[in-house]
Amino acid sequence: MTFKRNRKEIVMFEKLNKPSMPLARLALVSGILLSGCTGEETGSSSTAASGSSNPANGGGGAATTDTGSSTGVAGDETSLPLEDTSHFYFSYDDSASTASRDLALFYLDQGLLPNASWGRAYEYLNAETFGAFSPQKVGPFDLSVGAYSSSAAELMIDSELENVAALGVNVVGPSLSQEERPNLVLTLLVDTSGSMRSDFHTGVFESIDGVRTRMELVRYGIDKLRFSLKPGDEINLVEFNNEAQVLLEGWEYSTAGTSVHQDTLALYNESQKLAADGTTNLDAGITLAYQVANRTYDQHKANRVIMLTDAYANTGQTDSSVIANNLTINGMEGINFSGIGIGSGFNEGFLNELTDIGKGTYSALVTPADATRLFGDGFMRFVEVAVENVRFHLDFPATWRSVVSAAEESSTNQSNVQTVNYSYNSEQFFFEAFSSDLPIPTTDEVTLTVSWTDTDGEDQQDSLTLVLGNILGAGEDRIQAAAAVVGLAKLVSGTVNCGQIDNSGLLELPNDHEVFKAYTAAIDQYCKLKDDDSAIPAVE
Repeated sequence: MTFKRNRKEIVMFEKLNKPSMPLARLALVSGILLSGCTGEETGSSSTAASGSSNPANGGGGAATTDTGSSTGVAGDETSLPLEDTSHFYFSYDDSASTASRDLALFYLDQGLLPNASWGRAYEYLNAETFGAFSPQKVGPFDLSVGAYSSSAAELMIDSELENVAALGVNVVGPSLSQEERPNLVLTLLVDTSGSMRSDFHTGVFESIDGVRTRMELVRYGIDKLRFSLKPGDEINLVEFNNEAQVLLEGWEYSTAGTSVHQDTLALYNESQKLAADGTTNLDAGITLAYQVANRTYDQHKANRVIMLTDAYANTGQTDSSVIANNLTINGMEGINFSGIGIGSGFNEGFLNELTDIGKGTYSALVTPADATRLFGDGFMRFVEVAVENVRFHLDFPATWRSVVSAAEESSTNQSNVQTVNYSYNSEQFFFEAFSSDLPIPTTDEVTLTVSWTDTDGEDQQDSLTLVLGNILGAGEDRIQAAAAVVGLAKLVSGTVNCGQIDNSGLLELPNDHEVFKAYTAAIDQYCKLKDDDSAIPAVE
């Protein structure tokens, strides 16, 4: 595969390889936050790369002990000395994966303590919109970069660390409107096993339109989805319990009627027949869904399977790594996958692992309001991949060390960090923190490199090099907001406690950013529940 470079990329490559040029020093700024826009299927694993763990996810630091390589041209690797830890590759999962955050905030709203396994900071950051500031074009993305001088106390890390800073990078990718988007061949795979008769939440909750059970929640979601379709979209409907069967195949949305409701009535009627009974043969469901998706595959349309399930596989093949083979194979053939967990008590660990291995997006439909969010404004994330095989790489001064990372994967070894796909109309925010034994020189530089595969299947790469002094203070409110987001995730995961949060000074910062205010309120609610002996923790 030939790599195409423009003049800007050649100059950047030469600049990075001049011995007199200091290594990219973005990492100096104790934290790098990338607010990224498109985020589709990702293949990153749920653990940090070997060599270290991820502190924002409950570990001790970004993975920087692996032997790695740096790329001047996508695919070309130059061996680095074993001791070189002044760079790393990283991934924050796909930006449509937000399930752990959705569950945690729902439980806090209900006066319940979230499950510790829901403290995945990257999914919290994926769910929020921080906003662009001073964007610069880098490949298909608009990057806004800012730096913030922080402290060890504020970030709740080793109090002996000095010269701590945080860097924010807002990443915005391609957008797509309903009118502009391609038509879609969508295969809906619905779990109709007996467990779907359960209430979508066992506590006291004021429902919408009388929706009470997980099955009713699915039917409600499909009803909302109808209004995000457009003429030419094609729908398949497959259900699974003990076995799997096709309910609707090759149904195409047309404007033969007088309204959207009338034109989609056949889909609505079939969805209302869905009834829960039997066991959960999830593997049989995925197998049949992809058979149908392949029969109706259209190269001129986007092709996707969306599975709605509580993910309690108990019949047939139940090994998520084996089941995910279907997702991986079909994903390579152009049929993307999304998993949506139904209700507050779905098997979150299983579905997270399944979608991670299969490079699928992962969301939670906990309440009827989520149906409107996912299948209304958020529906474009389920249509088509905007940018494929994306990987980020950060170069920073050798005098700096990573002390906090909210990334799902981080390593000096490129092969330990899988690429991700970015969907349209979505955002991410990356948070990395660094410290140094020496004061931070404002003349230091940092380089962020993005590689991806273009629409012709060619590997591409572009970089942005910045001088620290030019970005100090930019996006400070966003960076502080991201620190609050990561703080809540750390509380949920159990890697920090409420006393550390109280003593950090983070909650007292003068910041009017909506995300900051929302998460400081959530932190306050969490700590009140922690102090309340009667508070009920989430069931593992």
